[in-house]
Amino acid sequence: MQRQRRTNLLLLLLVLILGSAVWLSPEPARGPVTTPLTAIDPATVQRIEISTRQGRRLVLAREDETWRLLEPEVAAADPARVERLLEMLSTPWIERFSVEPERLAEFDLAPPLAELRFDDTRIRFGGTHPLNQHRYLQLDDGRIHLTKDLFPHLVQANPESFIHRRNGATD
Repeated sequence: MQRQRRTNLLLLLLVLILGSAVWLSPEPARGPVTTPLTAIDPATVQRIEISTRQGRRLVLAREDETWRLLEPEVAAADPARVERLLEMLSTPWIERFSVEPERLAEFDLAPPLAELRFDDTRIRFGGTHPLNQHRYLQLDDGRIHLTKDLFPHLVQANPESFIHRRNGATD
């Protein structure tokens, strides 16, 4: 009986030690910290310009609560497409670094594949990382940001794909 009581006491002591270790241990990290590409609030953007290496140009402007395509033609803009473009401003970057201007061609940024302007902020679209297929984006500060490649279909899309189709007609 004495032996059983001693075993139970040792087990109780072990449970108390393990319980206090769990209770006192620091809370685990909740995942990687993500930093948005820019600090711009998408709701404040009034104008978006896209120009590609091939010479295609697209201009969108906010008019009250709606968006209009201004170039290459004038029409109501597809709000879903514009919203998706604005999401680029807050997409998280994975890695950020600086390079000398003479090395920009290594990242397909000299010249860039496309250049986006959100009001006065420029984002240059480069190539993709050869191993993980993340996209190189260069901001006005000159640094290159590596992000998930979520936006090339919008940047390289024909201007017609930004026209809002309301009952099959444009205005």
